[in-house]
Amino acid sequence: MRNFDLVPRVHHLRRADYRKKVYCHVIGDCVIRAAMIASALKFRCCPNRLSFTGALQAIEEFAAYLRRHSGRYPEQWECVLQTIAKLT
Repeated sequence: MRNFDLVPRVHHLRRADYRKKVYCHVIGDCVIRAAMIASALKFRCCPNRLSFTGALQAIEEFAAYLRRHSGRYPEQWECVLQTIAKLT
């Protein structure tokens, strides 16, 4: 886990809640890394050269589009993958 500042903020949580919070962070990390791999495969670049922070920001923007129910999901996902591929 990369987010070490998680521990001080959750000292008041019960063990089950703490576990859920950790799982959410791990799942989020996996989603971002999966998008990075998808982008690397699609645009034939090395996934190690892609920016995790840039991918996180691109996915946050994509999530904002999803919340607005714009309906152009495939086009927007293509744009996310392109953006991730360009962020090295």
